[in-house]
Order: sequence, then structure tokens, then C-alpha cells
Amino acid sequence: GAIVASHCRGTNHQDITGVQRVVFVGDSITVGTPPTPSASYYRTVLSDQLAARFALQAPSATWKASNPLNGMPGERDSGDFCASAKWGARTDDLMEDNTQLEDCLPLDQRNKTTLVVMTMGGNDIFAIAEARAAGQTEQQVQALLDAMVLKQDQALAWLKEPGRFPNGIFVIFTNNYEFTDRTGDVENCPGAAQAGYNATWGDTAGLPDAVAWANARYIQMAVARGVDMVFMEEAFCGHGFSATQPQNVCHNPSGPNYFDLTCFHPNASGHADLASAFLAVVTE
Repeated sequence: GAIVASHCRGTNHQDITGVQRVVFVGDSITVGTPPTPSASYYRTVLSDQLAARFALQAPSATWKASNPLNGMPGERDSGDFCASAKWGARTDDLMEDNTQLEDCLPLDQRNKTTLVVMTMGGNDIFAIAEARAAGQTEQQVQALLDAMVLKQDQALAWLKEPGRFPNGIFVIFTNNYEFTDRTGDVENCPGAAQAGYNATWGDTAGLPDAVAWANARYIQMAVARGVDMVFMEEAFCGHGFSATQPQNVCHNPSGPNYFDLTCFHPNASGHADLASAFLAVVTE
């Protein structure tokens, strides 16, 4: 089973040492999004901490920024860091529709001891919620969830393929949060309706249930592949738009909100918490 780290921010399956290169892949959480300033993105904070910890060349300010024209970091390679994450990316962008992994892990870089940091799956879940709202059956929705989990696992399997990284590779990914604090009340955040997200999922509990199902598969992947997972869903529970509802399992009337007004992206507080969770997993 999973080995939970003493700090409870994630698992402890890897002894992460001797890192020579750091690669960030994934979606808008990893790229970072306005109006949160780039200095607050978890990627910015964590890259500086990792550069100090492993004596790496830190990335530039341009790398740390997000480019709204293409939804990607300001530059892909800088110092000992690479970032090929993109706004809206889904699990199939890791290896199929786009090639995020190979973009940052070309053959001539695979001899370096590498740390891969990833957030991926939230956009898949958003698309699955839209499919359910559009009238797809539970069986159809489950098939979409199955495909999402398979693609995430295929990416982890590719990274951990014996011999591909002869001097070692470490991987840390997150499970997925949702902004309703497990209530399914998608209308509690005004930005959700503007994004086309409304309470037409036949059973609004379906959103947290879908996230919970996927997250259970994600922790199984971490165990099976010998990589680590940050408990992002648990960290953000009680910091969404329904945290003050008293019957809520994530009831947290005084906790700061971790989401910006789009509902789907972390604000500076959410990014700070995420950076600290990744660092905790690296250091234990």
C-alpha cells in the first residue's frame, strides 16, 4: 500500500537525491495563470527552492512567467529547468496529442538524474463533467474516466521504463482538487457559470464522486509505479467556495480561499500551499 509521509502532504516512496535537472509538465496549475502574479506560481517558488537544495542553475524570470498568447511558460528551457505544461492540457497531451514528456526529456538529456513535477487531470474531469451535463450516460462517463486514468498511468510507465533514465528519475504528481469542497454545488462560484459549468450534472454529487474515483486510482498508480503523489485534493478541501457550509465534510469557516475567481485555478495562497507540499515530499 501507499506509504504516507510523516508530514501528511503526500506519499514517501522515493528518496529524492542528486537531482541534476527538473522538468515541469501538466496543465494550467503548473503553468500559472493571471491574475495571480508569476512570482507566486508554485512553479516559480518551487524551482528556486529546488535550485538551492540541489545546487542547480535557477531558471530565468521569463521562464517563471506565463505567456497568455500560447498558454505556456515564457520559455521552455532555462538553467537546469524545463517546463512544457500548457493551459487546458489533458492527460492525452503528455504523450499523444502533444508530447509534453518528450519535449522536456529529449534523448540528449536523459543521462541526467531528473525530477519530474506534474499536475494533470483537472481538465479531463472538467470535460467529463461537461459530457455528463450534456446527457452522456454513467457508463459513457465511466469510460472517459477510465481513459483518463489509463493515459496518466501510461505516462508514468514511460517515465519509469527501466534504462530510459540510466542515472535515475524521480516523479511527483498530484491528485485532483475540485472547487466545491465535495458538495457538488458548482453554482457557489460565479466564475463557474461563466465558464459554462452549471448544476445540470443530473446528480451534482457526481462531480466530487468522479474526482474521488479518479484520485483513488491515482494513489494506486503512485504505489504501483514507485513514484510520489501530493495530496492536493485533501489540501484544497475546505479552501473552496463552499467551505463555510456547516454540513460540509470540508467545513472550514476561517480557512483562506485557495482558488481565484475563475474557480478552477489556484490563487497565490493555493500556489503557496502547493509549493510547500511538493517541497515536503522532495525533502522527506
